[in-house]
Amino acid sequence: MKNKTIILKEGQFKKLIENRMNEISAVEIADVLSEIECTGENIKSLVVKKLTSFGFEDVIIKFLGYSDDNDLTYIIHTEGPVFEFKAKSEFEGEQPCLSIYDVVSYTKN
Repeated sequence: MKNKTIILKEGQFKKLIENRMNEISAVEIADVLSEIECTGENIKSLVVKKLTSFGFEDVIIKFLGYSDDNDLTYIIHTEGPVFEFKAKSEFEGEQPCLSIYDVVSYTKN
């Protein structure tokens, strides 16, 4: 039997060794996102900073609209799991800010 040499490009190799997100770790990240406190800073930038600290590179956050309770709903697309979160407005001193209270994670198969 002959040995065959397989040549992989760098991008292909990265995909083979990349750390795949499973449901447990996606839920853990969702828990971390739900603990982001109201700071007065833009909620999208806070979420992006938190996800980039976990190693995500392509983070896209889109506003989906208002819920029945006038809370804001967002969706986060990453190269791994997708998250949906709801935020409600709170007042920190004189300035209103958003606080995350509900995060749901979905994993891509």
